[in-house]
Amino acid sequence: MTALIILSVAVPFVQAAPKTEQLATPVLQEPPPDRPQPPTNERLEALQRVEELSPELAMSKIDPRLRDAAEQGGKELVDLYVSVVAGTDLSKYMSRMIVRPAVFGGVQDIYGQTVASNLLKIAQEPNVVALVKVGGEMREKPYDPEVENAPDRAASLARLQSLRANELTYAEAQAKAGDVGIKGWFDVLDGHKSAEAWKKGFTGEGVIVGVLDDGIDFGHPDLQGTYATVTDPDSPYYGWPMAFSQVSMYYFASDVILGSSAIASGYNGSRWVDTQTTVTPTANTVVYQTLGMTTTHVYTIPTTSQSGVYKLGSHPDRNLESFYGARVAVLVVDEHTGGVYDTVYVDLDNDYDFTDEKPVTKDSPEVYRDMDGDGYADISGGLLVWISDGANVPPTADWLWGITCADSSPTMKGCPDPGELVLFAGPFDAGYTHGTQCASNIAGQGVVNDGLSAQPFRVGGMVQGGAPDVGLMDFGNHYYTGTDEDEYLVAALGYDGVPNSGDEVQITSNSYGNFQQMWGSWGYFGRLITALNLSVAPSTVWVFSSGNEGPGYGPEEGDGGPTTIMAGSSTQYGSTNWDSIISADQIMYGDVTAFFSKGPNRDGSSGLDVLANGGRGSGDEGLNYFGFNGATSWDTWGGTSRSGPVAASNLALVYQAYKTRYGEWPTWDVAKTLIKSGATNVSSSPFYQGAGVVNADRATDLAAGIYGVYATPDEWDVGDWQGTEYLNFAKVAHAGDTFTKTYTVYNPSSHDITVDLSDGVMTLITKTQLTFTTSDESLESGFNFHSPDYLMKLDPSLIPADAELMVVRYVHPYSTFDPVYDFTSPPNSSWRFLLYNWTDINGDGKLWEDTDGNGVVNHVDDIAAGPDNDGFYRPDYSDPGTEIQEGEYIRVDYDFGGLAQMIIVRDPLERMADGYFFGWQHRYNDHTVPTTTFKIGLEFYKRADWAWLSLSDSSLAVPAESSATFEAEMAIPTDAAPGAYEGVIFMNDPGDAYHDAHETALPVVVNVIAELPDGDSVTLGGGPMADTLYQNSWTYGYFNWYGGGWTGAGDWRHYFLNIDSNDLDADNLLIHTSWEDYPTDFNTWVLGPTDDCASNGTGECAWYEPGLGQPDPTVFGPYTLQPIGWSEPFRSGAAYPFHTSTGGPDDWLKVPLERTGLHEIALHNVLYNGEDLTEQFRVDVGTIAFEATMDPAVGSVGVGSVNATAYTETGEIELQFTPSLEIPDLYATLSGGLETVHYGPFTAFITDTGGCYGAWCAGNVYEEFEVTT
Repeated sequence: MTALIILSVAVPFVQAAPKTEQLATPVLQEPPPDRPQPPTNERLEALQRVEELSPELAMSKIDPRLRDAAEQGGKELVDLYVSVVAGTDLSKYMSRMIVRPAVFGGVQDIYGQTVASNLLKIAQEPNVVALVKVGGEMREKPYDPEVENAPDRAASLARLQSLRANELTYAEAQAKAGDVGIKGWFDVLDGHKSAEAWKKGFTGEGVIVGVLDDGIDFGHPDLQGTYATVTDPDSPYYGWPMAFSQVSMYYFASDVILGSSAIASGYNGSRWVDTQTTVTPTANTVVYQTLGMTTTHVYTIPTTSQSGVYKLGSHPDRNLESFYGARVAVLVVDEHTGGVYDTVYVDLDNDYDFTDEKPVTKDSPEVYRDMDGDGYADISGGLLVWISDGANVPPTADWLWGITCADSSPTMKGCPDPGELVLFAGPFDAGYTHGTQCASNIAGQGVVNDGLSAQPFRVGGMVQGGAPDVGLMDFGNHYYTGTDEDEYLVAALGYDGVPNSGDEVQITSNSYGNFQQMWGSWGYFGRLITALNLSVAPSTVWVFSSGNEGPGYGPEEGDGGPTTIMAGSSTQYGSTNWDSIISADQIMYGDVTAFFSKGPNRDGSSGLDVLANGGRGSGDEGLNYFGFNGATSWDTWGGTSRSGPVAASNLALVYQAYKTRYGEWPTWDVAKTLIKSGATNVSSSPFYQGAGVVNADRATDLAAGIYGVYATPDEWDVGDWQGTEYLNFAKVAHAGDTFTKTYTVYNPSSHDITVDLSDGVMTLITKTQLTFTTSDESLESGFNFHSPDYLMKLDPSLIPADAELMVVRYVHPYSTFDPVYDFTSPPNSSWRFLLYNWTDINGDGKLWEDTDGNGVVNHVDDIAAGPDNDGFYRPDYSDPGTEIQEGEYIRVDYDFGGLAQMIIVRDPLERMADGYFFGWQHRYNDHTVPTTTFKIGLEFYKRADWAWLSLSDSSLAVPAESSATFEAEMAIPTDAAPGAYEGVIFMNDPGDAYHDAHETALPVVVNVIAELPDGDSVTLGGGPMADTLYQNSWTYGYFNWYGGGWTGAGDWRHYFLNIDSNDLDADNLLIHTSWEDYPTDFNTWVLGPTDDCASNGTGECAWYEPGLGQPDPTVFGPYTLQPIGWSEPFRSGAAYPFHTSTGGPDDWLKVPLERTGLHEIALHNVLYNGEDLTEQFRVDVGTIAFEATMDPAVGSVGVGSVNATAYTETGEIELQFTPSLEIPDLYATLSGGLETVHYGPFTAFITDTGGCYGAWCAGNVYEEFEVTT
């Protein structure tokens, strides 16, 4: 079609294509002289030969947090670091520069300041790799939407005042408290069988686990003694705890090199205490004024100094500062040898008296006070990490920052004088202590157990980590900008910066989301970790939480890659006092949790490796945040923030078991295979579970060679890319292709084992649909977390006897969710959707009785008992107004946040007690929606043979301490539709008299790629419903409005597409995504080939090249994929408005094509109509040539993504459209000057048939528009 537009004004310019946003990154550094030098790389020279970069490419080097400043320019000062080719001089742009040494050679970081107008200029320098924002700005922490608001400040203050009024000294409390018992609880018993591994001697001893988060409260009773220490006697830091704070190291370097006063001023995020204030008292008092104090105070001090000279400073804890109004004081004393400062006192109770405080030393570095002598610390000062000695720089300052004792400024010396600089670790930023929760599920000692959330039938303490004897390394400050890479580097290289020297971190726990990297191993961080694992850190494993964007499919939020371990969430309800049960036998555990981000990953892999409990269990809270009561400083928490550390803790047991057997740590691939082969299969769905739920008993049997078998590969992503299988690139297959894979089964034990082999895919047996309508909302009791508002019994006769999996799906119309259609969180009426397992304890055949006949499960709150640890009141079961019975119900799972949810139950008949009940709780209710009608879908699945997959053997004999192989063949049908497919190879060993039988689930994933016919189109989706769990043509509408920046929440699908040279000739993809109903909405994303460092030696991730052997296209493939077009950008938070190009249930997207190769189309279902349980969608993909011309004597015209821009006041534009998709309606808008005029719809868009391509061809349709202003 050709259209003629007559103009009388200039039309404003619109950018032709959206820019890809990636995170910029810092660089690695030159190795010490005693470390072997890595090979040089020719691509580094290629970088130096580049003469000029376009503004677009330059902008891609800039951290997204700096791009606004770069675009606006101006004189605003910006703190940043710039990664450059070593030796690059940026002094003409930057001030206050700190030039770091280059790690591994090639590229280095320059820290400093510049004005905003220089950012783009710096980025255009050919030897500049990345610009990254630094400073005190914090990224958003993960949060738990089910946790009530922070502890009541007034109650916390009252508690603190009471403790101070009746306090015991540290020594008195120690004498009174006696010994507090330590025992395990459910996480480590049946949940993940950690305690079974302990019985074999595997407790994590010798393993270092790094927690990358906001800090660990080592003063907490459950975490005292759990820190890692430097074990090398030749290290100047021998015996000191290990911790790393990137922000603190930056402040130290700034003070030493630039003479700033960041440490003395107490900048945000600092873990330092500047103790250069020196006093020589003649009595037992000193006068001092801490940061934040308005006047000086007289402090009582212990008279224990050997020199008589004391050092004073201000502690960095902001929670304490918020209560006291100022920092608490720190005293440093040389108690054993004059001039050797070895003891620290912190005035935790702020009574200006150090003599009642704990003497803190290298041998006893925890800082805390038990104020009332009950045996539990109540106030914490974190962990003492290091005291300056005048002879050494702080840990890592030498190799990361190049600082030596010769460096000095008026404010700080490179090697500070003895006792004049002290480093702490802890959760010192005010507010929620997420890192402490994570750490407690790794190494919690099972000490605290008080509060109403503790089950009466518990055994010992409530918070017991899976690996009680690991050493935890606190990587605090993670949520500050610019910290990730240094943290990864220190984890990989340890304190000394030398790879494989023995002080490296074996496992890192990463419970944070980074949705800018949601494209999986296509993203920068996943590829960085692959590079580290394949070079300097072969035995360090990064464990990532998959994210909480469920219950829909993909993508994961963590920085996943093929060498990382991605942990999803399994259930465990009843280990804390949720709902009401009377026995541990009623705890429901080991199901796939609804809320977390499922697979598949955007690289086509399953996206998950294992599940660990995140729904839900106990975790410790920081003492100073949670109310100053150590005995109750824990709560119920969840999310994959919990799953990650639980998985990491059990992996630590595997590490110890392996080293016990083989004398060395496992490499990343061995560790990953062992924990996956040891996992318990709970769903036979790779996209839901990876390999299954972590099972430390079986995994340590495998690692130690006690019993069992494991297989490689641990996952088969079927296919390749153009004949080659790359570790860190997508593997795709065409319909009609056949592939084979050789599996090796290892038997490290001394027993011959014969395994049974089979393949399968979870297949629908039967399904049914039910409905339920609520009573009028005015009849409901006030909200109580532990009591449903409505119950409906599930008829057990609906459950087939052979069902391995039951899926319960809930939905209600959008009109009863957000009836005003403002698409703003919170909705007017939303619900928690639950499924309860009922145990008829009293034998009366009833869970509840509707005594008032209103259809509502009413209740009365037990106000007298007060709130539990989670901030909720429990029902008063003794009150006749409470209609549900005590001790009889526990949720199997639940979820909330949207209008559609699902719950997954393994072995539903076998695990049912006396019945299941559907449950609903009103979560948000503004009283504008009187009643709600829910549809309930019940689906039942069992494994069936996967017709595409065949195995060479049905059984395999594996000799002791040997291996055997079998072949798997994947024959993809010629009519297989494009999309993702999942299945499993099952490997069953029989067990013996001492070991249970075990089924290993080996995931198999197929991505059938689409080919775009020349001059034609291809359809993705649009097919009938399959009898499998995953659907390539239907959505379940699983968006949610949790909020909190969960940008990717929704039900995703992805498809791979090959673009050849003929497709490229059309210049653009034309994509039409369509579905059935308003306000259902899909956002369409297109990922295309993008050069980066890992594959190509270019791009913003190039900082780690060439030291880690990059680029390496044999590992990372020919390029990466990054977004090249989208119909709607990501938004902050999870609530998206309805927005389509047509205003109806379909969307058009035109994406410029720049190169041939692998492309990916990803659909993000962000809204759902809710009238039915499922809704069909389809994506039609074609091409479109879009040209605009005008008489050059009149003016010029530019072509945008969906527009043409005329640079003239009057004239004519000839627009030529050559699409390969039929376009039913076409609208046009002409803007300029003072008005905008809309035209259309036109009757049809006619595809050109060839032969005539001018404006006046007889077969073309054209319209004439005129605008006057």
